[in-house]
Amino acid sequence: MTHIIKGANTPVPAGPLRVAVGRGTVPGAPAVDASALLLDAAGRVRDDADLVFRGRPRHPSGAVRHVGVGQGGGQFAEWLELDLPDIEPAVQRVVITGSCAGGTFGQVPGLYAQAVAYDGTIAAHYEVTDASTETAFVLGEFY
Repeated sequence: MTHIIKGANTPVPAGPLRVAVGRGTVPGAPAVDASALLLDAAGRVRDDADLVFRGRPRHPSGAVRHVGVGQGGGQFAEWLELDLPDIEPAVQRVVITGSCAGGTFGQVPGLYAQAVAYDGTIAAHYEVTDASTETAFVLGEFY
């Protein structure tokens, strides 16, 4: 497993990935919603279809999906799936974001993003250690 720090890069497998946006389960902690933004060469979404989240769980290409939530071991996570080889060429980056409802990220215990390869190997793990008053975060980018 590769632990990365803010601003760092690391290679990931070129195949399908599952990405968790997770946090500790502590009563009263704000909820965190995970999203994927498919960005073009100008760094913009082309239209609303390029936003993937719980309310719009599938990109029309099928290459990026919000696949639900999971809880266990004191952790709660929202999961996204990225089929990196199937992402259309016009998409230059997929940005993984989190938004915080009912509070700030400084109130969220153990916030992290983690990329898991198809075989279950953790390819990258990023733990947020400097959250304070933010209500939205970029947690990772795939390009």
